[in-house]
Amino acid sequence: MREELITLTQKEHERLSIIRKVLKRELRQKEAGALMGVTDRQVRNLVRKVKEKGARGLAHGNRGKPSPRRMPGEVVARIVGIIKDRYRDFKPKFAAEKLWKRDKIKVSDEKLRQIMIEAGLWRVHRRKTAVHQWRERKSYYGEMVQMDGSHHAWLETRGPKLVLMGLKEIREQERRPQLKPVVRPKLPKYTPPPNHPWRG
Repeated sequence: MREELITLTQKEHERLSIIRKVLKRELRQKEAGALMGVTDRQVRNLVRKVKEKGARGLAHGNRGKPSPRRMPGEVVARIVGIIKDRYRDFKPKFAAEKLWKRDKIKVSDEKLRQIMIEAGLWRVHRRKTAVHQWRERKSYYGEMVQMDGSHHAWLETRGPKLVLMGLKEIREQERRPQLKPVVRPKLPKYTPPPNHPWRG
């Protein structure tokens, strides 16, 4: 008689070794429950299953069986046929929308993507990760400066439109931007409005 192979997960292997120690009376059920993180009642159920079925008793009952939620083969074949005829150039998400709107076939984007890949109607696209090249550290403060301007009627109706220029110095040690407004020294003849932070 040919023996059937049983596939167990790492967790199930660990449980099997603990249950075998319980069966040999090397370990109490309470201690086994603490090791496995289960109650005494669950330990008794596991012991009973191992006595009746051996290692198979710890394997999940649905292991090796097709999923009950699996899409029937006829539906998959129909979907593949429709996509080949009408939506061959469509991406999975758009094709799923059209299948529902026009053909009244409800299928998720991910499931349709898997169906299309298996049928050779869609290729897996690997996203390219951007390679960030680190710049060489600057030797002195002020070598790395960013500049930006803000066009605005800063003086309202009392003068022309001006541009507020701001410099951002990247300090290598602190890695925090140091903002330095540079517009004040350039406008000595204009008085800032009341309550303005520059008005001293």
